[in-house]
Amino acid sequence: MRKKKILITTTIQGHKSIAQAVYENLHNQYEAKIYLDEFKPFLTLYTIPYKYLPQINYVNNLGERQPFFSLLQQAFYKYSYVRLKKEVESFKPNLIISSYFGFNLSLNQIKKEKQIENFNLITDPVNPFSINFNPISKNFVFDEQLKQSAMNNKINKIKEKNLIVSGWFTRPKFYQSCKDNHLMQEFHFVKDKFTILICGGSEGSIAILKILPFLIYSFPHIQIIVVCGRNKALYRSITNLVFLSQKIPNHEIPKVKVLGFFENMPALIQMSDLIVGKAGPNLIFESIACQKPFMAISHIPGQEEGNLDMIKNYHLGFVEENPLKAIKLLKKIIKKPEILQEFNETIAKVRDYNQKAKSILLKEIVKILN
Repeated sequence: MRKKKILITTTIQGHKSIAQAVYENLHNQYEAKIYLDEFKPFLTLYTIPYKYLPQINYVNNLGERQPFFSLLQQAFYKYSYVRLKKEVESFKPNLIISSYFGFNLSLNQIKKEKQIENFNLITDPVNPFSINFNPISKNFVFDEQLKQSAMNNKINKIKEKNLIVSGWFTRPKFYQSCKDNHLMQEFHFVKDKFTILICGGSEGSIAILKILPFLIYSFPHIQIIVVCGRNKALYRSITNLVFLSQKIPNHEIPKVKVLGFFENMPALIQMSDLIVGKAGPNLIFESIACQKPFMAISHIPGQEEGNLDMIKNYHLGFVEENPLKAIKLLKKIIKKPEILQEFNETIAKVRDYNQKAKSILLKEIVKILN
């Protein structure tokens, strides 16, 4: 019997990670395919301020105001519809799952023309914008609180029947234990040394520079992994910092591995004791899947404040965006790593909760395709 086809529409950055998680969870049972549109004109408006001036969040605010809400929807539709329709006619899917709201109007038009249902994955666990939701599709949300919020949204109110509480979609590899991590040997790291993974997100975040010099100069007996994403300037800055630190006479520094964009994040997280970075939902939940506490040192204003609250409310780790206080906290953790054990129980609960996302999605797919 031929497998039913599922097209997964997405864009770059964190949306792609969620699409990949869905693909890996479905491809054994269905003929799944990822369709990626970079939406360059729109994401450029988002990426540049985020990378260099994250406090400016004008792009995020537009979608919460009428008539910008409708204008943005139409702009996304005009940009994506023709190419998406061509892909649909070529692949002939039985169902479309989207991890990016920019496709919503195009998918609804295709649903009307070709009777192909679509699911909409909400890629913000706490405070998504109104434009993220699709009123005529099944919307998969992180938790019950977000479901209630969507039902009361003033601009884009969603009916309860179109809201599915699913948890967060994370790639299966993050849940799999890695007993023989070859990266430990490749990086010349020692297995039992305290290891910190500092991440800047897929585009890189200059918040890394808030704490890294202190760690390099103050703690020679730890190990540090720094992921700069695609931010080449940040990569060069940190590489130069490490190089110059090595030249200081009679001064020992920790082992530091500096990476750009790195695909095998499960291995990096699993070999670390603490994950430090921007409060993006994927990195938070990937850390939780690997049973590691997370420390948020920055966030995107107007977009990720809710993630900071989530870390606190679910007891997943630490939030400290003040550089001096963050340094003081890291010093405390490094001197007494057993502090991290207090998060074990709550991390395990959220980990188990998110692992159910696959079965919840499969159940909804069966309702449509059978």
